[in-house]
Amino acid sequence: KKKFFFFCRMIRFFIVINTRGMTRLSKFYVPQTEEQKLQVKQQVQDIVTKNVEKKGTNITPYGTGRLLFRRYQQLFFCACIDEEDNELACFEAIHLYVTVLNSYFNPVTEQDIMFNFHKCYIILDEVLLAGEVMETSRAVIMQQIARMDA
Repeated sequence: KKKFFFFCRMIRFFIVINTRGMTRLSKFYVPQTEEQKLQVKQQVQDIVTKNVEKKGTNITPYGTGRLLFRRYQQLFFCACIDEEDNELACFEAIHLYVTVLNSYFNPVTEQDIMFNFHKCYIILDEVLLAGEVMETSRAVIMQQIARMDA
């Protein structure tokens, strides 16, 4: 018997790259070596830039899963999910992360991510934990971050 969940059950990795293809943030939820991580980042960069150039889809097959990405300002937020996961739920998780970043940095820029990467990782951990969506309320996440800043 198959259970259906609204949100993604497993995000394999989460990567933020800029429009020039430079990685600004990356978090892997499955064990990989440093060489494999570098290879994944390069492949994601290639896929995103090729799809943007030819105005392709934001969902593409990647290994045994699917790569989803969404552009906000000059940044691409990318996530790889399992084949059976809900793409729209993953896009919603990406949007929630960006919304929380915008609330915290008012609005978020590439420089905010570069110079406050530790805060960006903390916020990402509030949204996603071990590759699964942990919290869906922006208000609750902002309260947790405010407690940590106090």
